[in-house]
Amino acid sequence: MTLTRRNSLLLVVVLAALVAGFWVWNSLKPKAVEAPAPVVEAPATDYVSELPAPVSDDQNATAEQSAPPAEEVNASQVRGVAAPEHPQDDAVVTPDFVRDIARLCATNYHPAHTRNNDSAIGMTTLTFKKLNMHYGVNLTGLHTGTRDVLEGRTAVLNHLMSPIALRLVYGLYADAFVQALGEEALAQTREYRLDDGGYAFRSLTEAEARGMLTLYAQLVDEIGLCFRTFARQPKLVDAMRNYTLAARNVNAAYGTYADLEASDAAQAKLDAVAQDIKQALTERDRLRNTILAMAMPTKSRKLLTGGDVMDIATWISRRLATNPDNINGIGALASLSEELSTSLRSATPTPQADTAQAQP
Repeated sequence: MTLTRRNSLLLVVVLAALVAGFWVWNSLKPKAVEAPAPVVEAPATDYVSELPAPVSDDQNATAEQSAPPAEEVNASQVRGVAAPEHPQDDAVVTPDFVRDIARLCATNYHPAHTRNNDSAIGMTTLTFKKLNMHYGVNLTGLHTGTRDVLEGRTAVLNHLMSPIALRLVYGLYADAFVQALGEEALAQTREYRLDDGGYAFRSLTEAEARGMLTLYAQLVDEIGLCFRTFARQPKLVDAMRNYTLAARNVNAAYGTYADLEASDAAQAKLDAVAQDIKQALTERDRLRNTILAMAMPTKSRKLLTGGDVMDIATWISRRLATNPDNINGIGALASLSEELSTSLRSATPTPQADTAQAQP
């Protein structure tokens, strides 16, 4: 199998997603709204990401010579920034995480005409919520330097918001991740629907495994486009803060109504609070639609739902509210997405060596 080092953005995107999963999952709970991230100072208003066209080797050399210190590297320079020469490992991300994430992607893929997917096309059920539930208190394959889960996730996230670190992880684990993804796909078995209406177990075929890689390539395309468009929205942080407060107002209004109802309050009071609930819902939905309008057009996404887009917006806004310079890492992820999706589409899945040898 011929692979390039352009194959690990899915690893990095999913890694970033799971670190954010704890907070994002809270925002998905019914009638539960997470508190807005603390902001020490107003975020920068000029972090518009100008994403680059491919650069030549000469341009790369020039970029390396003139690049500012690592913490100030702009996302547009990600292809011109060299990782440490011949790195052997990363301080945080390990090969165990690469295999674990590949397995998680594969186990959440369901080919067409199977018990969990009766449609004619393959699908994935992998979500931010599942990532959070899967890892729980164990950040498999990640060295965080602490036993505290929240501190550990913060450490991982801070590490990966640097374009230099992204480039290092990208170079170290690209080939291994895509190969592991194909191996895990071919190792899966599913219940396939039979002509008589029953089901029978069998392994995924190479074509079905390739279909899984293509599906995740499409997902990378959409996530990358979402990152790209949100990175160009200087008002995103304020919009998300207003949305969070509006959602909190909805919860408060429902709580007031429940308290009044429990105390046998007069119908007039209940009707007044019901009107407050209606107005709060209208304002919350208006702000939600404003944020969705900042993202790519609906026609540009086939896999991401509106809820998925809001999750990404929440994650990006938290990163920028914490540190506006995190736009560099977000821009780096966006600029690499197209290359990764191309590589995923061209990869050929192969079984693990020991599995292949065991077959007659």
